Amino acid sequence: MKPIKGGKDRNEQDPVRSGHLQKAGDGEAEQLGNSLVELVRAHAGDSTDREQWEALLSIAVMAWNTGSMKKSSPDTYRAMLEEAQMDLEDDAASFELLRKMLRDREQRFAQDDSFIRDYRLEEGARGFRVWVQPVDMDELESEESEAEQHAMEGFYDDWSEGYINRTALTVRPRQVYLDWINAQTPGEPPIAGFDEHNIYLVPEAETNEAVELWLKQNFGRLFERELESWSTDEHTWPARRDYRLFREWFQVEVSTMVFDMEPTPLRKEI
Repeated sequence: MKPIKGGKDRNEQDPVRSGHLQKAGDGEAEQLGNSLVELVRAHAGDSTDREQWEALLSIAVMAWNTGSMKKSSPDTYRAMLEEAQMDLEDDAASFELLRKMLRDREQRFAQDDSFIRDYRLEEGARGFRVWVQPVDMDELESEESEAEQHAMEGFYDDWSEGYINRTALTVRPRQVYLDWINAQTPGEPPIAGFDEHNIYLVPEAETNEAVELWLKQNFGRLFERELESWSTDEHTWPARRDYRLFREWFQVEVSTMVFDMEPTPLRKEI
């Protein structure tokens, strides 16, 4: 197996022992590159070629950036996790690997909230090297704000209030779900309820029967999202997660008429 190394000046010669991860340096980018490599190597198995390393790196970067959002923006964290699940819905093994890397990232690198803007994998005669470009959260938020402002130029003149072709599902926890949450945080004041609840936009439905059918086919995604918002450790989740249990844990309110009352465009954060 060719060793993966963290990022540093490409002209510097590092001593390499076959199959051993070499540390790159002490700079911010180098440290982030080393952390990312450690995350990959912990789940690499028998990976040997560039294609396998690139696939692992892609999932690791997704896990790293998702984990970086958990403290600063829980809503964005959940949205990124949901987006990842949708992107990998045809690849259950990769999504399971993403969850494992996310748990590993939260356990080993919880204090590092840096965000990876870009990365690449380079191959040389002595092995692979990972290069990362970090960005701090303040800079990232500033860039997103500027991009949104630029996108809005000229938009208001053409905007009018409109109906959104989605059905909104408001998922409200029942007491059994609150009991499960409180069991995850022993020693802390028990949670009696929430002032806000998650709302899911689903395909437009004209009847309650159509909504019920969609829920029976897709409740698992909603169930897992609600559980992941409190614990990414699947060992704490109920083993039997069927539709009946979902209904016992959550009340679902349906809104078939959803209107956009703001001129700013809808944005899905990933």
